[in-house]
Amino acid sequence: MSSAATQIAPPTAPSPGEWKTALLELLRVLRSRDLSDSAARSLALASATRLLADSTPAAANENTPRQTSVLALDALRAQLRELQLTQQLRIDCVLDPKSTTTVPTRAATTARRWTTHAITLLCNQTRVSRFHVTWYIGATQIVISIRDDGPGELDGQWLHNEIDLGGLPRPHQLDVRCIPRWGTEIAMTHVIGNHNLARSHLPHGHPLTTLNTRERDVLNIVARGEKNRAIAEQLGISENTVRFHVTNILKKLDVGSRQEATAKLFEELH
Repeated sequence: MSSAATQIAPPTAPSPGEWKTALLELLRVLRSRDLSDSAARSLALASATRLLADSTPAAANENTPRQTSVLALDALRAQLRELQLTQQLRIDCVLDPKSTTTVPTRAATTARRWTTHAITLLCNQTRVSRFHVTWYIGATQIVISIRDDGPGELDGQWLHNEIDLGGLPRPHQLDVRCIPRWGTEIAMTHVIGNHNLARSHLPHGHPLTTLNTRERDVLNIVARGEKNRAIAEQLGISENTVRFHVTNILKKLDVGSRQEATAKLFEELH
């Protein structure tokens, strides 16, 4: 082997910092309106964002089963900070005051990735400079709400598909609203854990024992954050029948909302 060859240093893998710098530069270029192929540009933009999310150190050890909700949102702010600076965006992240004090670490990680992915997709439009993000962390679900100040002219179906099939776990519930001259709003729900009610699990005299089989079926799906139409489709019944069952559930459990009924279910199963 020649002496020249022996002086060549072996290739080394980029450091996490180098990966992040490269990805941020890629995002800056991809947002340029000079690129003609919008479909390829959108795909590359989403891919780079997911790589950026993966390169960001977690705020809490993934082996730690739970973390505080405040810490989870702080980690989101940190993850978005460089994107915010390089893209000249203002991103306000707020924790709903009704949120629980802690959240499963894995669920928080998924929610951060969804949020980052959605914001990047919303950047695929002109005249957007500000985002407002709200996280509601409940006992059984995380609800993510994102609104921008853009023109609201994105194709809602395209946006829905890109979020739903963007390479991440699918949201259990996804709502997209694109309103011209008002902006775009995205709501995503991530169900935490698996909540199924069976009469055998309940102590004698518990209010949940008053529910019949169909009402328990409905409550199990309500606890996943589903709306009446989705419940009707899953159970093969009409939306009017779902509303009838939900009304009976609330009355039997002596609660005023679906969220309160879900809380009773969660308390019993945990």
